[in-house]
Amino acid sequence: MSYKIRKTTRLTIYRELLNTNTAISFSVDSKRYRVPIDEFAMYLKDNTDVFHTASWLNRGIYHWPRPTKKLFLFLEQYDVSDQPEDDKQEKTHWEEMLEKLMKYKKERGHCYVPADYNQTNYGVQDPLVTWVLKTRRDYVDNNLDQNKTRALDNINFLKWTSLKQYFDPENINERNTLINALQNIRTDAEEQS
Repeated sequence: MSYKIRKTTRLTIYRELLNTNTAISFSVDSKRYRVPIDEFAMYLKDNTDVFHTASWLNRGIYHWPRPTKKLFLFLEQYDVSDQPEDDKQEKTHWEEMLEKLMKYKKERGHCYVPADYNQTNYGVQDPLVTWVLKTRRDYVDNNLDQNKTRALDNINFLKWTSLKQYFDPENINERNTLINALQNIRTDAEEQS
């Protein structure tokens, strides 16, 4: 059976990927694993309390800084270390989220994703919200490589966060003025460096 692959930097389970025929791919100690998310969820349900944690209940995400021995025993059957990586065909989580942000921008005309975007009745945030917040922090702290920074700059991604009023549809003139002012600040800062 072929799976859509979601690459992660460490073992993570995402609620959004359940029942989507997706496998997560990650590496630990020079071993690579590709785990079907639904089979992984069944294992976790039967052997752990992951689905009762605040992280899972509030955000639909749970990750392990380091898997336990028992979890490694389960993962052994999904070891793909000896198979060649097919990086060209697999999109990273970052690239998938950038595509979602680009679609969001096409629909709304800006990259400001409010914290309550697509929020469920249970208070679960859309993964795009979490990704944008983390990416914005990485952007501010210069923790993104040049390709990612260039991709964000190409879609006029803003690194400032307390700008919600500027993104109401009726405030388009104020928004454009603000964006121009912020670009000038960045240009001035770069020239002074």
